[in-house]
Amino acid sequence: MASKNTDLVVAGALSSALVVELFETGEINSAELSFDNAPVDPVTAAKNISEQRHAAKSLEELLEGGKLTAGKDFTNRAFQIESVEWRASDIDGEGLPFYAVLGIVDANGEAMKIGVGARSVVEAIAIGDVKGFFGVGDDRPWVKFVPKPLEKDGKLTGRTALELHIADGPFAR
Repeated sequence: MASKNTDLVVAGALSSALVVELFETGEINSAELSFDNAPVDPVTAAKNISEQRHAAKSLEELLEGGKLTAGKDFTNRAFQIESVEWRASDIDGEGLPFYAVLGIVDANGEAMKIGVGARSVVEAIAIGDVKGFFGVGDDRPWVKFVPKPLEKDGKLTGRTALELHIADGPFAR
């Protein structure tokens, strides 16, 4: 791993293990940290989209299955995390240079994709994924995003950050 004073560019597949390592070593704080998404093979991408459509269990899942919902638009709703993928961010400025794409199942059994880049959520998801804490089923945990108002100098900023919390079952709020 490069030192904090070195430009650190990671090309290819991001993984939960790499994200955990970046937090553990402090490299996550490097101003020069950047990522490139792995090249996408168009044939493989088309095959994956087709498989997702054929696996749809509802019209909404068929037509909206590839749509990415923002974590901030899915707060206080219980879900189980089925899969975790990582993508390089195309948003310049504050925040991490990557975000998590979660394959989730909600309380109604609907599968969807949620994108989230909140630092504390990204760290918790990476660690939980590496440790095998997530999954779908009666014996797997339900979680939810909880918005937390941000303060600066003791005053509310009008912005919120997301935190990942345990939900008390599929219908917990």
